[in-house]
Amino acid sequence: MKKMLSIIALLAIVLTGFSQPNTSTVLGNWNVPENWSLTHVPLATEDVVIDEPITIQSGTNAVAKSVQVGGAAASTLTIWETLNILETNGNSLTISHVNSSVHVNGTLTYIGNVVVNDGELKIDGDMYVSVVTSPTGKIWMDRNLGASQVATSSTDADAYGDLYQWGRDTEGHEIRTSSTTSTNATTAVPSGGGGGSWDGLFITEVDSPYNWLSNQDNTLWQGVNGTNNPCPSGFRLPTTGEWVTERLSWTTNDAAGAFNSPLKLTVGGNRGYSDGGENYVDTEGYYWSTTVDGTGTFINYLNFNTSNSKIQPDGRRASGASVRCIKN
Repeated sequence: MKKMLSIIALLAIVLTGFSQPNTSTVLGNWNVPENWSLTHVPLATEDVVIDEPITIQSGTNAVAKSVQVGGAAASTLTIWETLNILETNGNSLTISHVNSSVHVNGTLTYIGNVVVNDGELKIDGDMYVSVVTSPTGKIWMDRNLGASQVATSSTDADAYGDLYQWGRDTEGHEIRTSSTTSTNATTAVPSGGGGGSWDGLFITEVDSPYNWLSNQDNTLWQGVNGTNNPCPSGFRLPTTGEWVTERLSWTTNDAAGAFNSPLKLTVGGNRGYSDGGENYVDTEGYYWSTTVDGTGTFINYLNFNTSNSKIQPDGRRASGASVRCIKN
């Protein structure tokens, strides 16, 4: 019995350890395991806290889920090669302590937000969102919002990403397993009126015009300055016209053509407006545009499967669909 309890206790310690951030404990280089609290070099799935100065040397290609510089004390992060930060739903890089700094001499790529609360971000190298350029000359993010990687196939679940209700910001509702509510939001801004009791919840609607919001607002996703634009700075959702132009560049007008394009689009399905359930996962792709139909009620979206692809004019705002951001 004592042996069994010891094994359980050890397992609990191990599991707890993996839920903790990997924190730098001494001044040194990124790729030295002994410099980190979890005694290994940070993984792509780990949040990293820089409490002691760390350098990413030439020849080191570092990854992390998110990075916070200056947690318990002022610190510095110096990048001479590359750091790829993979967080998509929150802050990729946070500088949160006075006298803390990040100095990019090499390349920093990120997907989420970069926040400088205190300290300094100095760019002498390159810093950019991970992107691809399509045959049309447009620059796009290389993955869906919420995806952990670029798609390796049309049915790559790790590349499906989140499913957003049209016009909503990133506050948790977009997660595929988020809970539902049938109570409409009374304000579009997260944590707004009524205490924002719907934040993080997928809002279902069974009555026309099938909107998660109590009033119609066509401006929420219009351009980089849209009220709830969920894309990184300098990026926005595409228009119907931009989707049409991309579709004409595909080798085939179907899901295979969508994946074989530089955008590597996937068949991640959707969430239903009436019940929030997932539909057509692994068989169809649904991607929002910013374009409102002529009646001001429905939204145009890109839809494709193994047979064809088309722009559909009847998207319900309470439906959940994929988001791919384009550079403004």
